[in-house]
Amino acid sequence: MRQPRRDKVKMKYSLFNSSTPEYERDEQGNIVYTEVDGQQVPVLVGNETPTYATPVDFKASISSELNEMHVKSYGVDQSSIYSELVTEKNLVPITVGTLIWVKSPVEWEDVGQTIPKAESADYTVVGLMDENMYCDMYLLQRKSNEK
Repeated sequence: MRQPRRDKVKMKYSLFNSSTPEYERDEQGNIVYTEVDGQQVPVLVGNETPTYATPVDFKASISSELNEMHVKSYGVDQSSIYSELVTEKNLVPITVGTLIWVKSPVEWEDVGQTIPKAESADYTVVGLMDENMYCDMYLLQRKSNEK
């Protein structure tokens, strides 16, 4: 399934990189430590925060209308929170959990602008169909970016 260039939109994707543990913090934002066997150990909250790689530019077709065949294949309802991304076969290494920016600007966790804030993304990839010979299709779930 070939797509005309005019139907492709410039976007960014960011792959899951790793998870970092969250630590308990005091009023000033400093990590709280406790003594265990004579050593200072940070107090874990128990949650882990996912971190993502630096976003990469690409072009693909995106549609907010899922046809009935794709709705059944993904196993979802045809609600307004889902969109579908179509790329050329093996164009990008997108997997489930990848973040996608279409209209929103990328916001950064760090000063060096290498770690994006997951909350700033427009979509999260929640499904994929790569059985087609000419294209890969990804089910995107719209993220709520209300601040």
